[in-house]
Amino acid sequence: MVADGIAWAWMNDIRDLHVGGAGWLVAKAGQLAPSLADLGMALTGRLLQTSNTAPREGMRDNLNSSARAGETRSNQPGVKARETSLLMQAQMNPITALAIGGSLLTLALLISGSSKKTW
Repeated sequence: MVADGIAWAWMNDIRDLHVGGAGWLVAKAGQLAPSLADLGMALTGRLLQTSNTAPREGMRDNLNSSARAGETRSNQPGVKARETSLLMQAQMNPITALAIGGSLLTLALLISGSSKKTW
């Protein structure tokens, strides 16, 4: 998912592309309430980014070289990595996203309007 976003941004000369809703949420929190976002990061950052589970052999630090046998998934417990991001797809296809959003809004308005009874 991240590689797709990077490739798309490069091909379309896009400087800002959020991959996943959490990244967007953190960025917006930092813009709207920087002190509160800093406090939240200070209180939760270490807890959310560390684990007591030891990494597999050869997987300690693969930032500067490839992982053991080209593995792409971690053995760390917790939330599984997502394969898709609706936010990223909406940024990559804004007209489609607006059409779908507008259609859903119209449908919701029609349903809410038809549920009102007139006597």
